[in-house]
Amino acid sequence: MCEIYSGADPALFELKTRSVRLGGVVTSIRLEAIFLAVAGGYRYRGGVESR
Repeated sequence: MCEIYSGADPALFELKTRSVRLGGVVTSIRLEAIFLAVAGGYRYRGGVESR
């Protein structure tokens, strides 16, 4: 398992901040870049907007 992480690009684990609207309220979240990349795929398929 450690080999998976040790061989991965460190940029994938940098924290990224995004603004989101949840129930009409704007807030921001900070997640690892890899998680946002995966979530972006779901957003694209679901037609959801984010900034």
